[in-house]
Amino acid sequence: MSVISTAITDLFNIKHPVLLAGMNVAAGPELAAAVTNAGGLGVIGGVGYTPKILRAQIHALKADLQDKNAPFGVDLLIPQVGGSARKTNYDYTKGQLPELIDVIIEEKAALFVCAIGIPPSWAVEKMHKAGIPVMNMVGHPKHVAKALSAGVDLICAQGGEGGGHTGDVPCSILIPACVDACKGHSSPLTGKPVYVIGAGAVFDGRSLAANLMWGAQGVWVGTRFVASVEAGAPKAHKDAIVRSGYDDTARTLIYTGRPLRVVRTPYIDDWNNNRQAEIKELTSKGILPHDEEMRKHPEKSLEARSFLTGAVASMIQDVLPAKEIVESMVNDAAKYMQAGAALVTVRAKLTCVANSIAHSRVCRLFKRAGAFLLREYYHGICHLMEASEVPSKSYRSQIRPLPSSADIIRFSDQVDFHVRQAILAEASACEHQASMNMCPSSMRSRAARITASSTDMARRPRASYNLKCLRHRLAIGCGFVAVCAKVLKDTPTCRRFALEDLRSFADSNAAPVDMATPVWNWK
Repeated sequence: MSVISTAITDLFNIKHPVLLAGMNVAAGPELAAAVTNAGGLGVIGGVGYTPKILRAQIHALKADLQDKNAPFGVDLLIPQVGGSARKTNYDYTKGQLPELIDVIIEEKAALFVCAIGIPPSWAVEKMHKAGIPVMNMVGHPKHVAKALSAGVDLICAQGGEGGGHTGDVPCSILIPACVDACKGHSSPLTGKPVYVIGAGAVFDGRSLAANLMWGAQGVWVGTRFVASVEAGAPKAHKDAIVRSGYDDTARTLIYTGRPLRVVRTPYIDDWNNNRQAEIKELTSKGILPHDEEMRKHPEKSLEARSFLTGAVASMIQDVLPAKEIVESMVNDAAKYMQAGAALVTVRAKLTCVANSIAHSRVCRLFKRAGAFLLREYYHGICHLMEASEVPSKSYRSQIRPLPSSADIIRFSDQVDFHVRQAILAEASACEHQASMNMCPSSMRSRAARITASSTDMARRPRASYNLKCLRHRLAIGCGFVAVCAKVLKDTPTCRRFALEDLRSFADSNAAPVDMATPVWNWK
């Protein structure tokens, strides 16, 4: 079971919301396969590859997959060339983009990623016809609108701390800004919201947790994976990352004409500190300073080599297997989010009862059959009933999951999604209760009625999710709590708290709820 489930884990049917950055040789097919095998999504970079080489790289990746049908992605650089674009921009595909797109489709990639430019509309349409989502890398919030107009399904927001091509905006600003910019926009392929993937300075559970709290649905990880056992990067590159300090990376234009974060060297410092005028003159003519230097002084090739690295290199102290990196990142993130959730004071009165009994009598009562879902449902319904900030038009709320309700309350700002999950959980728990013959026949009958009603509502079209339906479901939830309360012989307290919470929720919204005719018979 996933430790952390998000919209991205559902979209790609992966276990963890961790994506390998497509880094060409620095990553390679072996690392991409290792990340996918670990439950993430491995992505290979296709910069400079011919269609034949790209296909060979994909075949090498597939050969290492434990599940031959497991998902993977391909990343290409598609900058704008000509017009108002940088003079140093050039076609990395050498005119073979259509053929490369065909290879990606034929090899059944699960994701296509476009970096340092907006993907052409014909490529997006072709990917969508093949059922492949398209993700666009951005380094500034202003780029989101252009990407959305191209029809992309995902936005990867890379902060200025990231390695390789990167912008100026820090992750803590860029990612929330991109999440806000994507609100209200839907994927042309899936019809679901356009989700954001966070990138830049992701190296452990803290950075994954931070990205999720900023609104990202997953993370795009580069430098941490370069320092992995399976990475195709040379030992010198890995060693450079491990020994890097806090001031040992810099951005430079000399290699590609675009800001590129690399490990600092005397060669790079000389260009950045002493030869800025030369850089400006050469790039204005479409000449890459490094290429010009190598043409004049080929003997400098060794000292001039570059190691693309994010600022987070200073926090990486070792080279580890990809599986260990993924699992520790996700497990630690879950712990940090649980610790953070424990700091939140929950207003719903029913939570007091839930917290006091869910871990004792309820768990012991159902533990014999393994039905821990009831405890999860208690926390889920408590959070649903405290949703007092639901705007009357969009029906959204700010709901934070308690540590034990991660399987019920998904990371989403769609109230109807939370309700759907809770209702299905309720139905499952009721089925457990009825099938295990752990309550009188009258209560089994009530549980069956709740199950049928809940399942029917959960299967309704998305359009039917409105505030009235939300309240209806909450009333059913209160009824289920009452059933459980009878088993616990604490009916009056649970019933009173549940009704007060439901009334409080109803009072906080425009349309009234008819409490005189409750969905559930409380007697």
